[in-house]
Amino acid sequence: MKSKNKKIISYLVSASLVVFIGASFMIQKSDYNILTTSVLTMLKGIADEYAPEPPDLEITNIALLKKSSPSEHLNYYKYGATVIIHNKGGNLANARVVLRGDDNQKSVVVRNTDEGFSLKAGESYIVHDYELLFDGDYNIGTSEVTVDIIDKVDIDLTNNSYEAMFYEDAPEITGISLKEILDDGTFVLDFDNSNFISDRHIYEIYYGKDVPISGEERFVESSSEELVHQYFRVKNSLDILDSQLDYNEVTELDSHFIEFDYDPFATEEATYVYVKATDPVSGYYAFSNVLAFAKGQSFTRSEFAQIFIDYGEIKTNDSGFSYFTDVSEEDENYEYIQTLYNEGVLDTSRTNYRPLDVMTRGEDLAMIIDYYDVDLKIGKGAPHFEDVSESHPYFSYAETLYLTGGASAFSEYMSLDKPATKSYLRYLINE
Repeated sequence: MKSKNKKIISYLVSASLVVFIGASFMIQKSDYNILTTSVLTMLKGIADEYAPEPPDLEITNIALLKKSSPSEHLNYYKYGATVIIHNKGGNLANARVVLRGDDNQKSVVVRNTDEGFSLKAGESYIVHDYELLFDGDYNIGTSEVTVDIIDKVDIDLTNNSYEAMFYEDAPEITGISLKEILDDGTFVLDFDNSNFISDRHIYEIYYGKDVPISGEERFVESSSEELVHQYFRVKNSLDILDSQLDYNEVTELDSHFIEFDYDPFATEEATYVYVKATDPVSGYYAFSNVLAFAKGQSFTRSEFAQIFIDYGEIKTNDSGFSYFTDVSEEDENYEYIQTLYNEGVLDTSRTNYRPLDVMTRGEDLAMIIDYYDVDLKIGKGAPHFEDVSESHPYFSYAETLYLTGGASAFSEYMSLDKPATKSYLRYLINE
């Protein structure tokens, strides 16, 4: 086909030249100039029509596969990138083509023939395992990967690049927690950002209520002798990062403080908070996990029986007579209370259950440990909690929880005389 096109062009050019030469003897000089211009324009049009279309390489997709994590000697993640190169233009033959990343990423020569790189019009080529590095101090970043034709013309350079995204879900701002609440209501956050240069990064505190929570939630407490602040530490995710939350851009120092125009611990709907640090040069950023603050839901002793049995997936058994004089068979939670009685975890030194009394944290702890038949024990260094002395009725239960590793959510205070909450109860069951 190419040979045929060349012959056509040759015949047309020859014919045009014959006409041109013949006409030059028959016309005047002014007409000669017009004829020259017309012939050249015609020849250019013929050449343009039959000239080969230039190539147009583009990167249509990049998929990343992590090869290794940061080590003591190299604080970078290594990824293998699969890069799809497509030719939107004309045929490309034996060209010198380079694939390169931005900043400190490597450049590689792409070859698929002995003479270089060839790719026909409309076809694609896959580059496997192109190495990209990502700084181990961050969670999210991008690298612009570009394909270049070095020795030929690429007709469109606007589509030669593609942005590859790095994402590591383990927070690089670690250990976020609520340290305290100041007298003016300011929440003081504690976290570890020691791997960052403080004056080099932009800090942001994100907060809001409309957050898509789907990951792991961990119960945590920040308590004093007078107050108990219960909250959850939630695993951060791309869905949360993409949420339309409010944020404050602050200094590193101010990133530890956040003020609300309401009390998050007085509302049923949770308030979510996390911290983000961005390197303004690379655009890479790190994030913390998310703290979820909400009002704790206390319950009565009657409600405790129902919540405990339902959440613990305990089979109900209301057989036998009603032992407690203040619990009748018509009571809403009778079958649950009777089940606990039949399981032998209720105090039978008295005949009243006090179903309408608010359940305390100490009562909650004792019943759960007794139900799961955990041996009571007191280890060296007891007491381990500031507010649970040896004379406290639930001292041995608190020490047992400590020795079995179930007290990691608590500070130096257990607050066993304060009302229990559903979150507290579920934490103890899960531990």
